[in-house]
Amino acid sequence: MTSSRARRFTFFVLGWVLSGVAAWAMTKPLFDTSRGQLATRGYDAVSYFTDGKAVLGSTAIEHRWMNAVWRFASAEHRELSDRYPLEYYINM
Repeated sequence: MTSSRARRFTFFVLGWVLSGVAAWAMTKPLFDTSRGQLATRGYDAVSYFTDGKAVLGSTAIEHRWMNAVWRFASAEHRELSDRYPLEYYINM
């Protein structure tokens, strides 16, 4: 193979592999909802950022987002998650 053909072949294979990885990543769920669709195992996602520790969420204060149920320790945390969902959910 000439150097030009070898380079094109390498880029083709690399592109093929990367497209396979991207397709696999898109089928993988963003959140682990294997435990009855409960995200973060019931812990308040906002408390990690505001309180600096894990706090168990309440069943009375829940929110469904991205096919997962999110629990919160307080109504204030629930409101924060509504206002800035990507800040608290994606950064988990």
